[in-house]
Amino acid sequence: MKCIQELIIEIPSNSYEAFFNRVEKGLNSKWRRDNDNEREINKNAFGQYYVFYSPETVNNHKVRLFFICSSAGVKVANIVPKDVSELTIEEYNAILNEFNNSFIKPVAKHLGYNIIISSDKKTLNDILKTKKAREALISFSDYSNKTTGTAHPCDRERWYNFVTIAFRANDKPDSHYLKGWFIENGWEPEKASDIIIEFEQEWGILEYYQK
Repeated sequence: MKCIQELIIEIPSNSYEAFFNRVEKGLNSKWRRDNDNEREINKNAFGQYYVFYSPETVNNHKVRLFFICSSAGVKVANIVPKDVSELTIEEYNAILNEFNNSFIKPVAKHLGYNIIISSDKKTLNDILKTKKAREALISFSDYSNKTTGTAHPCDRERWYNFVTIAFRANDKPDSHYLKGWFIENGWEPEKASDIIIEFEQEWGILEYYQK
C-alpha cells in the first residue's frame, strides 16, 4: 500500500531558527519562506511552526509546506495545495522528497543533523497489529457504500465494530496511514478524509469515557 511519507529532522531545540534561516537562504525561485503565515500561526500554536510556499507550481501545484517543532525534533506537519482540496499520495511524497533533497538535506548534512524519512509503502499489518481489528476494517471497507461512508445504519454498525475492537486492543492506527489504506482500497480521498475525522472524534470520546 502506498502511504504518505513522514520527514523528521533531529535538531536541538535551541537551533530551530538558525536551521531554517539557512534553509531559507538556499531556496530557489520555486520556493519562498512564508514569514507572515508563520507569525499568524505561532500566535496561538502550541508548537513552533515554520512555513514555506511555492509561488510557482511544484509537481503541478502551488502548495504550502508546514514544519512543526517538538521535543523529538522537527517534522513536516502537512503539505497543503492552493488549487485543489488535497494532494494525491504520489504528489505529496514527490513534493516532500524534492524539498528535502534540495533544501533540507544539504543544511542538515552540513550541520550534522540526522534526517529520518519513512517508507512510502506499508501493509495493513504495519498499520494495525491486531488480527480482529484488521478483519473488522476489511469487512467495513468491502461491504460499505463507499460514496456514503458510515451514513447507512448497517455500514455504521460495521464501522463502530472496527473502532471498538481496535480501541479495546489499544491498537490505534496512524491516521495518515489509515487514510492511505482507504484510498488504496477504492475510497475517494475526500470521503477517506471524512472517515478519518470520524475516527479521531470517536476514539477521543472512547478515551474520555474510559477515564
